[in-house]
Amino acid sequence: HYCLRSLVSRAIIRRVPLINITPAGYIYIGLYFSIAARSRNTVTGLVNSLQKMKEVVWLCETGGEFQIGMAVCLRHVHELDGFMNILSEKFPGLFFEKSVSFQFSASAYPRKYLSEMKFKHQPFTIIDKGQEVVLDHIDETVLGGLSSFGHHSLRELAAELEMPVSTLDLRLGKLRDKGILQGFIYEL
Repeated sequence: HYCLRSLVSRAIIRRVPLINITPAGYIYIGLYFSIAARSRNTVTGLVNSLQKMKEVVWLCETGGEFQIGMAVCLRHVHELDGFMNILSEKFPGLFFEKSVSFQFSASAYPRKYLSEMKFKHQPFTIIDKGQEVVLDHIDETVLGGLSSFGHHSLRELAAELEMPVSTLDLRLGKLRDKGILQGFIYEL
């Protein structure tokens, strides 16, 4: 534990929750697009806008055919049209080629390239099993807190959410049982 605390305190790694929101009826959609912007300021403005959108799960600038890659989390595929319309209105003429992909599963593996040790851990896997679970307001509050403050201790997270530690612990257990909270990983 000392080594992990040391890496965390030096901001080399941070603990993040692995949340599988697909059982609650959400879908992950990957978007990759080429942009017509010649100005770095326009690209920076786009990236800043995307970072603020609640639907955006991850975002990256890439090389090759597409300059921007991202995933959005939506309830229904038809919401993608509205999402893209908002971007097109805010940044007219910016996109000239798009590609859309749907994520059916994802796995997080140990970073084997960082160590010669053999890992015994199985990867965390997120997969849509077609079983929908219902999340109430408290579940959504806990998931929002995990997304923002997942690296905090249980007590710190409870304080951020203004919730008793016992309630938070109970809800985390239920989210694990429902297959929503898969566990925690450390990211670089």
